[in-house]
Amino acid sequence: MHSYVNIFEHDSAHSQSLFSIINMSKPMKIGIIGYGNAARVYHLPYITSNPNYVIHAFYQRAPKPENGKPHVSIDYPDSKHYSDLDEFLKDSEIELVCVLTQYDTHGAFAEKALLAGKHGKSGCMLLYHG
Repeated sequence: MHSYVNIFEHDSAHSQSLFSIINMSKPMKIGIIGYGNAARVYHLPYITSNPNYVIHAFYQRAPKPENGKPHVSIDYPDSKHYSDLDEFLKDSEIELVCVLTQYDTHGAFAEKALLAGKHGKSGCMLLYHG
């Protein structure tokens, strides 16, 4: 059975209650799917400023550009970069998957993440095994 909890990354009360619900005693390792403007501007600043989360890996299909465009391997060199979704989902260290892609792709990515045994987040709705 999956439970659903609304959280906003910048709301520490919700973040703390989430940690209490799933008994986390150390920062949760997050895998991010997508690296568009919404991810860079709206989600990642809140996630990276929250000590309860660590960005472990990104799934971004685009190869590292030579022209200086935004890319996870440039902007987050300490995080893993996957260009293959199956390899990304096989990473056993990823505990929570944030789907930060176009809305019409959220369902498919969230389903694949959950089937791979990950927690999944799309928008501000968090799905977790409870």
